[in-house]
Amino acid sequence: LKVGPAVKTIGAFAFEDTKLTGVDLSEATALVEIGQGAFFATDLGGTLVIPAKVTTIGDDAFADTELTGTLKVGPAIKTIGARAFAWTKLTNLDLSEATLLVEIGDSAFF
Repeated sequence: LKVGPAVKTIGAFAFEDTKLTGVDLSEATALVEIGQGAFFATDLGGTLVIPAKVTTIGDDAFADTELTGTLKVGPAIKTIGARAFAWTKLTNLDLSEATLLVEIGDSAFF
């Protein structure tokens, strides 16, 4: 899945429980929100870079996926929801640019 530059929001449960194996957010320059359970229980794998303007990653957004390697979030992120990345296989987390981050929800990286 390649998300284009006009997309501002990926809604709640948009791709939940699909066979989606990859997502490319590199051109999602207007994206500000990834909704609750947006990619929950998909086959999404690999590493993930959250675009610079994203402020909110909802509860369970990437939970129970096959994400591995590194997660990098951009400078606009304010909230990472509960269980947002729970039950993944991430090995590295880069929050170095996340100067506006005020909330990491319960069990966000469980």
